[in-house]
Amino acid sequence: MSVDFRKTLIVGLGGTGTKAVGKMKQEFRSNFVGEDPPRVIQLRCFDTTTGSKSGLLDDVEFTPMQVEDIDVALDGEGDADQWYPRGVTNQKDIMDGAHAIRSSGRLAFFANASKIRQKLQGAIDTVRSMSSEDLTRDKGDFGLTEENKVNAYIVSSLAGGTGSGTFLDFAYMLNSLLSPTDRIAGILLLPTIFENRAGARFVGGNGYASLKELDYWMRGGTRKSIDYGDNISLDWGGDQNPPFDQTYLVDDVSEDRKKVTGIDKILEFLGQSLFSHATVETAKKGQDVIDNISAATMNDPVKGKYPHYIGIGMSNLRLPVEEFIDKKASSESHNFIEQYINLGEDTSIEEEVTSFMESKELREKGFDDVIDAILSENEVDPDLSPISEPETRDDPVTAIKQHRETKLDNARTIYKDRAKENRKEKTENAKEAIRTKINKVIGTKNGVGKLHSFLESLSTRLETCQTLMKKEKKDWEEKREGVEKSKYPTDEQIQDAENHWFNRKPLQNIARDDQKAFAEEAEHIRQIVRRDEALTFFGDLLEFVDDYIGQEGQGGKLTGFKNQLQEAREFLDDKIERAQVERKSDEFTFNLDQAHLEEKFEDVEEINLQRLIKDKDAEAILAWRELTHEELAEKFRSYVRDKLSELKDTDISSVLEEVINSDSQTSKLTEDIQTIVDRATPLWMYKPYGNPETFIILSLPEIPGEDINLESVKDFISDKVSLDVKEPQWASSIDPYRLQTFKIKAGVPGFAVGKENMERFKRDYLTREKKRSGDFTHHIDKEWANEKELPDLFPSKGSEEEEERLRYWSVAFAISQEDVRPQEEEPQDKPLIWTSGSYYYVRSEKLGKEIDDNKLKLANGRVAAFEEFKDNDELFEEIKKKVEKAVQDKGSDYIVSDCEDRIEVLKNANSEGEVRELIGREIEAIKDYISNFDENKIL
Repeated sequence: MSVDFRKTLIVGLGGTGTKAVGKMKQEFRSNFVGEDPPRVIQLRCFDTTTGSKSGLLDDVEFTPMQVEDIDVALDGEGDADQWYPRGVTNQKDIMDGAHAIRSSGRLAFFANASKIRQKLQGAIDTVRSMSSEDLTRDKGDFGLTEENKVNAYIVSSLAGGTGSGTFLDFAYMLNSLLSPTDRIAGILLLPTIFENRAGARFVGGNGYASLKELDYWMRGGTRKSIDYGDNISLDWGGDQNPPFDQTYLVDDVSEDRKKVTGIDKILEFLGQSLFSHATVETAKKGQDVIDNISAATMNDPVKGKYPHYIGIGMSNLRLPVEEFIDKKASSESHNFIEQYINLGEDTSIEEEVTSFMESKELREKGFDDVIDAILSENEVDPDLSPISEPETRDDPVTAIKQHRETKLDNARTIYKDRAKENRKEKTENAKEAIRTKINKVIGTKNGVGKLHSFLESLSTRLETCQTLMKKEKKDWEEKREGVEKSKYPTDEQIQDAENHWFNRKPLQNIARDDQKAFAEEAEHIRQIVRRDEALTFFGDLLEFVDDYIGQEGQGGKLTGFKNQLQEAREFLDDKIERAQVERKSDEFTFNLDQAHLEEKFEDVEEINLQRLIKDKDAEAILAWRELTHEELAEKFRSYVRDKLSELKDTDISSVLEEVINSDSQTSKLTEDIQTIVDRATPLWMYKPYGNPETFIILSLPEIPGEDINLESVKDFISDKVSLDVKEPQWASSIDPYRLQTFKIKAGVPGFAVGKENMERFKRDYLTREKKRSGDFTHHIDKEWANEKELPDLFPSKGSEEEEERLRYWSVAFAISQEDVRPQEEEPQDKPLIWTSGSYYYVRSEKLGKEIDDNKLKLANGRVAAFEEFKDNDELFEEIKKKVEKAVQDKGSDYIVSDCEDRIEVLKNANSEGEVRELIGREIEAIKDYISNFDENKIL
């Protein structure tokens, strides 16, 4: 699928920002099968420690900004010594983080400003120079959007030292490097997220100070130039130079007070959001939304404070195809291995071994299969003839004994040679029979379990035969000893026979007796040789079998394979168990029922994992024992995944269309979609001040060539689901298995975000700022804690008496506007309060001069004029009565209409500083006043 991307630069600051950018890169790899982002999306992360760098980021993407010696950095070029509170820490370096000291983080920026600018400039040049042709050449089907501007994001927390200490400096540096048509968005995490983490004692005060600074510079601030050294100077402030074009605030509690558990979830939320905003369709729709709401974040002050801030919520309805395939791959592999290593219901192993030994003539007890095959009766016939009469009578004893030994040695040699030859042949035949059996059994469904049991039983039988042979050999050796002791003529008998000089018969008889005895011994030797070779035969077979099953604590090939299979099964057990948890819905993802996939799974070709071992001999299969158990499990899982790959063609749009068109389970589908719309509640809480606008973007996949009626899906959602907006935006997402919802709420003042938390953070901030002695401040500039330098984040609020006087001052102005109603025939009333040039006037019969039409001059400038008005009790009471009389004379509807018109005029007023704050308070005062007439009129 061809995908277009925006020219994007994402900058992560501190540990939080760096990890969020890493999550974005991880999200990209997840969606594009291991691909890194194309060069048109540049990632740059900066931290005062290298500990936050994950294995995802390379050395180009991550830059440490450390300070070996603080004093050297302060004494160098630039303005650092002017704003840095010396003695802020006892450390002389910033090498392992800023330790939640914002000014230390900022000093690290100053000390590394040249390197930082070089890194940012390089990223911007790369992004800006990219063309669609470059991207296609690099990444195939990837392309560029038609817009040519660079979209930069700064991701940082407002609670720690590095990110919150540098986010404004980074913003203004990016402003200096980007063109006016480019955009910078700040994605800033509020202190609540970090309160329960180690080293959190400064987070509340840091967050409040950060927001005070941000609020001040977002509404212009006093223009100033800051020197960073190395010929780097940046302009801060001015109406046309805010740090961010859009500012997103992120908390760990949503508008509906649902808390997100764990910062990792928030980082995943940011990773997904950044990924979606870098792709064409979602980004384009989101940018359209931002175009529509940018004005709302810069105008219509609330209590004098401008609603610059934006909240974003995101939620996904996912068709868990990958998880389903992965689960099936694990479960099918697990089931196969479970069956493969178990004997199953086969209880006939002993009979099978008996049958095998019988058919291959391996039995001994009662059968003599082996010893007969080694040396059968009369298979060889050695010469066992008696000695002929000696030619000399010198030493007949020696002659007879030598003859006997020669014959026996010859018989033993003949027996052993033939027996050894037969035993070798028998051994090879037996081994081949066992190999054939192994190859036949190992490929069956219970192959390993059955084979292991078969070989263990066979080994036991062979050991029994070996034991029997040892006993029989010993018995025959004892019999042979009996022959030697009792059957042979003694030396005395031989010598006595020799003494019969004239009679040769006695000696001949002695020779024949000796021949009978050594013939009997030769038979014993034959029997011993048979059993001795049988012992070698059984020993060889046992060694052969033990090579598979092992012995004396050492596993053989089959046992090793079985053990690896058992570990692979346990690994899959754990994987399946974890998948049950991971598959559950969380704060940002709700999974569509997998029943839709189960139906399609039934149509997939039967999965038969035995095909993996089909046509392979046992040695090839048993070689898998050399794999790790993870690799072995993956071998089986890969086969199943390949078989289920066709399920990947099922995207969420097609499933939704099927459900809608079939009229089945549509109520459940409505609930699921409503769930993700509701869960996309922006991740912040705010007090209901102002009039924030809400926008929803819904992203559905569009797969080229697929005949899917997306309009029917869109119509269904629009008709059945409560979206809380008139016209939802629709976009095409990259992920074919995800319906993604973005809910954007814009136009909230900083003091209203965080509800009661913001007031608590202010207390934390004030506690430390009041106690500081010049060696510590939550601010990045030691002078900014001064209220005259940076106004408070919360609007100024007078006493109840002052608020009442402001209310009537504002309404008097409202009913003094020019009446443009054509149906009004009566002459215009004279205005109660009006301006002429920069001076403010009030009409007062009590204090003004009748000759001058009762005109009373208040002061030059709005703020000074109101101060004059509210401090004059007599004037206030007169104007209050005139306003109340006007309500009686003209009616509440008439007055409300005037007030509404006045609000519009005030919204469009071009003012700064104290005047802007007063105008905001006036707007709130008018709204409060008209709410007394009709609650439905509240704006």
